[in-house]
Amino acid sequence: MLAGGPFRSGNPLRAPVPPGLPTMEAWPEEPEWERRRERNARRYSGTMITNDSVSIRAVQTSDSSQWAELYRGYRDFYELSPDDSIVERVWTWINDDSNEVNAFVATSGDRLVGLAHYRRFSRPSTGSVGIYLDDLFTDTSARGAGVGRSLLSELSALAEREGRSVVRWITAENNARARRLYDLTATSTKWVTYDLAPGAL
Repeated sequence: MLAGGPFRSGNPLRAPVPPGLPTMEAWPEEPEWERRRERNARRYSGTMITNDSVSIRAVQTSDSSQWAELYRGYRDFYELSPDDSIVERVWTWINDDSNEVNAFVATSGDRLVGLAHYRRFSRPSTGSVGIYLDDLFTDTSARGAGVGRSLLSELSALAEREGRSVVRWITAENNARARRLYDLTATSTKWVTYDLAPGAL
């Protein structure tokens, strides 16, 4: 729009441009501009710092005990039976270069406050490779501090760096708190999940 009118319809908070000042002809819609600004603020090179209080990095072998505590919390949240053999097995997978499972952790100071388990998967329908997020968890003491969003941001940046086609995950239908974040950061799909028990047919 020319000076004297709003930049775009749908941006009612933008004041008209006073005569004589330059206009921004191609200024994007506010939500997209905000997304770009936030994404750029979270871009980093090597240090994986996502905001002032939370950092994201690859899991390290020295994280074993804190990771296990977080993973047990994740399993408790989904009401899975306590089983340290599963916790130990998943830790072995994460630290085995030949296994597909990888992990990022969120740290605040010297404390782990979140985890994300992910793996790459082939997509025959598109002839591409995506990143599948298996588990995402934030410690109860750190919720509301942007931990989940920071982990998702790092996965999104990883997918972009590697040229992957999507970051995908599922969640429980009644996981209302997490879904508020997911609805703001990703697109809900039409697909319904089924589980077939081995040998059932």
